Amino acid sequence: MTPVRSADEPVSVQHVLALKSFPLLQDVEPDELAALVSRTRTRRFQAGENLHEGRPRAQFILEGEVDSIYGGVRGRRHGVHTLAGTTDVLAGGATAVLMARTAGEALEIEREAFVEILAEQFGILRAIMADVASRWMEVVSTIGREDGAAVAGAPAASDLGGRIALLRRSTLLDRIPVRVLGYVARESERERVAAGATLWRTGDPAGRVMLIEDGHVHAAPDRGPEVLAGPGTLLGLEESLASKPRWYDAVARGDAAVVGLDVSVLLDVLEDEPEAVIGTLTRVSRYLARRRGR
Repeated sequence: MTPVRSADEPVSVQHVLALKSFPLLQDVEPDELAALVSRTRTRRFQAGENLHEGRPRAQFILEGEVDSIYGGVRGRRHGVHTLAGTTDVLAGGATAVLMARTAGEALEIEREAFVEILAEQFGILRAIMADVASRWMEVVSTIGREDGAAVAGAPAASDLGGRIALLRRSTLLDRIPVRVLGYVARESERERVAAGATLWRTGDPAGRVMLIEDGHVHAAPDRGPEVLAGPGTLLGLEESLASKPRWYDAVARGDAAVVGLDVSVLLDVLEDEPEAVIGTLTRVSRYLARRRGR
């Protein structure tokens, strides 16, 4: 374990309660938040200060506002009760300037301590999964799905082996052990979908993932590129992991066969695979970092 807080800066109830006020962390148990606080240090910053100077650290913003700036262009603005610098820390290097817009205060954590906490406290790991999936969703909604078209030579999803192989094609799942995906695949359900049937509408609650076995599904967001998703495409994973509502209409273009997967089943088994999850989050964060550098 990497100790951070000194004896004269003990874990405080106020800091635990402050983290509990973060929307991202509201479902995390207090003892897990106390463990997180124990690995952080309090940082007070002034307007114009680069919080990433030296090396990146994740910042839990308690007061003030901080901007992520990529190549001179402002990205996200992080206000009170938000988390900044997550993907840079997971990626192992800063691609953003984390510039304080106002004076404020944050709890900051080094990469080594952050990864240790993720490995030890699944509630926090689940919250960071949601954060990274949300950022991944932003990229997918802007540039379109890289796996949207029918995949040439994609394995059939009609048997267990085919479903496992298709699940591993997803960027968010390809580092997850086969035994875990096998369990998830066994819990899946095959469904026939008639032409014109709606799988979901923009704004619907997420939580279920659809793996296209046969046919095509038209994915039409309010903004961003439309996609005609074919066999081998996994729809709905990003928003389900991010605990966000659906961000596009999904309508069958012709008769189709899909395999329905409940993301809660995946999360249940991932609790015993923290290293695999952290590896996936690291790789996705590096991908996001490369895209920012373009």
